[in-house]
Amino acid sequence: MSFVQFLSIVRARLGQILLVFLVVVGLALAVSAMMTKKYSASAQVLIDVQSPDRIGGTPIHAQLLPSHMATQIELIKSPKVALRVVERLKLAEGADPRVVAEAGGHEALRQAYADRLLKNLTVKPSRDSNVLTLIYTDTERTLVAPIVNGFVQAYVDATVDIRVGPARETREFLVEQAKQLRENLEQTQARLANYTRTRGIISTDDRTDVEMTRLQELSTQLTTVQGQLIEASKRADVARRGGADAPEVLQSPLVQQLMTDRNRAATRLREQGAVLGPNHPEMIKLRQEYESIQQRLQQEIGTVVSSLGRAHQALVQREAELRAAVERQRARILSVRQNREELSVLQRDFENAQKAYDDITHKLNQTALESQVQQANVVPMTSAIDPLDPSSPNLRLNLMLGAIMGALLAVTLALLLELFRGRVRIPQDLERVTERPILGSLTRVPRRLLRQSTELRLGYVPSRPHAGAGAAATAAAGAAAADAASSEPRETEPVMAEEVADGAERGARGRAAGAGPSARMGGHGAGPSAGGGNGAGYVAGGAAGGGMRAAGGDGEGARAAGGDGEAAGGGNFGLPTAFEWRAPATIEPHPMADADAGVSSEVIAAHRVDHPFLDDLRVIRGQIKARWLDGSAQRKAVAVVSQGRGEGKSFTAANLAVSFAQIGIRTLLIDGDMHTGRLHRMFGLRNTHGLSTLLALSSNPRDALYMVPGLVDLAVIPCGPQVPSPTDLLARDTLPYLLEMFSRVFDIVIVDTPSATNKPDASLIVGATRGYMVVALEDQTLLGEIDAMIDRFGALGGTMIGSVLVRR
Repeated sequence: MSFVQFLSIVRARLGQILLVFLVVVGLALAVSAMMTKKYSASAQVLIDVQSPDRIGGTPIHAQLLPSHMATQIELIKSPKVALRVVERLKLAEGADPRVVAEAGGHEALRQAYADRLLKNLTVKPSRDSNVLTLIYTDTERTLVAPIVNGFVQAYVDATVDIRVGPARETREFLVEQAKQLRENLEQTQARLANYTRTRGIISTDDRTDVEMTRLQELSTQLTTVQGQLIEASKRADVARRGGADAPEVLQSPLVQQLMTDRNRAATRLREQGAVLGPNHPEMIKLRQEYESIQQRLQQEIGTVVSSLGRAHQALVQREAELRAAVERQRARILSVRQNREELSVLQRDFENAQKAYDDITHKLNQTALESQVQQANVVPMTSAIDPLDPSSPNLRLNLMLGAIMGALLAVTLALLLELFRGRVRIPQDLERVTERPILGSLTRVPRRLLRQSTELRLGYVPSRPHAGAGAAATAAAGAAAADAASSEPRETEPVMAEEVADGAERGARGRAAGAGPSARMGGHGAGPSAGGGNGAGYVAGGAAGGGMRAAGGDGEGARAAGGDGEAAGGGNFGLPTAFEWRAPATIEPHPMADADAGVSSEVIAAHRVDHPFLDDLRVIRGQIKARWLDGSAQRKAVAVVSQGRGEGKSFTAANLAVSFAQIGIRTLLIDGDMHTGRLHRMFGLRNTHGLSTLLALSSNPRDALYMVPGLVDLAVIPCGPQVPSPTDLLARDTLPYLLEMFSRVFDIVIVDTPSATNKPDASLIVGATRGYMVVALEDQTLLGEIDAMIDRFGALGGTMIGSVLVRR
């Protein structure tokens, strides 16, 4: 739904909306008048969230602030605070014993008073501050202020009690815990002193590093000795196995000297043995000297080998001593470490006991201070005073809410009514339901403007004669022309056409001079011609006296003037198949109805030329020409339909027909509403002949065709006298033949139909015309019924040209 549609619905249902609005506002006013007056008093308190703890001064974290404020609100509205207010104000004292008995005792009565106070109390937090507003509402004006102030003081006292009460209980608990921790500290200290005394620990310095250094030194020495021992063992083994070839023996200077001396003695011995004999004294001396050196060498080698053995034994003994020293040092280190660990355990126990005792002493001191504090982090900012005016009912607020709710309810009801029974409000509604662009909109002209139509008309001389004295001359001329046509029908057709024109002019002059409220169409024409049996033939004269074929009763017919075909026999009523219209010699630039023609002021197009209504009418006329009229006889008839009565269908058809005739288009307007047709009243015509007589075959077309004085190109067929069943007449095949005949003569045939509600007449007319346009009245025509009507017409083969919205 667009905004324009919404505004149109509001405008159309403005009366209903105003009615619902006024009813709701009236109910709000009545309810406000009947409500009991209540008075309200308020006070404000500030909650200090930066230092809620007066001793520690610890602020509240920003993330916990909403929960803290919510907790304070719940505390204010708690039964504990309410009971404090009851006791402070002594509300339950002096009560009637019967009231106390009904309540179940004094305690139950106090609780009932507390519940009532909490029911009427409201606590509102500020949006961007830590201020709470306490509001109490009651019917007693003098009680609301004391009760609010009592709640504030009770809340402050409750806050102090909440802080001091647990602190006192905590202090008592901490005193007992401090005694136990002190005893534990003394016992731990005694165990530590006894251990240091028994272990001979003078200093608590770490001696493990010194003992480890000693162990490392002994280990190094042991390793060195073990390496030396291995080398000595190897040398001793080599010396024992190798003797003089041992490296230690060969490296001995004395052994080397003795070996040199031995070699030298051996050399002399060999030299002298070559010269001297073995028993030579020199040889004996040299031999003895050699043996002496050899003996000394062996002794020295034995001495070196034995010294290596002794060195090996010394290293073995040294290695054993160092190994024993290392083991002793390791045992000493283990003992020291064990003592240190036991001492550390005792020291930690002492330190923990000391820390626990110090902590509980600190908490005990802080709790002792908190238990003596009589201040809270709540500061009363304003005190309540006795109200002068009642806070409820708030007449202005109730009226405002009633107005808002009334407007919403009224608009909602209007939209719901529109949803279930929507009506045409704006042109877009018609386009949506018909699924075709709208032809245009027409505005109904107020009657006060229609009274001025005579003064604004364009003056002209009527070119169409009235029916009167000249009608006889016209009829005579038509009869003469018919006689001439019956003698030589084909060879004299041009001559007869000229005679018909002369007869039309004479008939026009005769009607102009005659008297009568209306003029029948057709200057002259042949009357009924006798057939060959018991039937009667009917001849319809053209608007300018042209001829047509007449139907005989038993198959014998008479040729009318200007006709070009044979009569149709068979005993049935025959309809003309050709009808010629002769345009007047002079066409006015903008013809309008004569002042004395009796045309209703509702046909504004026949009286005025400068009204905006005519511009809308011309737009619709141009749309119909563009969409429907293409020059063929099958697309000349247009049915004007509407869903219900009083929707401007006849109004639109009459003005549209006049608009077409004013631009020289030969227009025929047919009143198809044989129930309540009123086109003859709108144009000031007689209704003795019309569509009902044509369909009933009781009159000629020329008798039912009426001219409107001043509108030279407009002919009207009224609805005719009432008949018992118009639907049966429309169900015959006569209407399509009539429309076919008229389509050959006129440029456009506009048929005003009865309303489509509960009557099949409109459907029968649409089935004959094939083309129809829908007329809807603003704020009255139902969209759903238009949709159903279009579907019904579509099933009959009707083509919708478009729709017209008639505005109120």
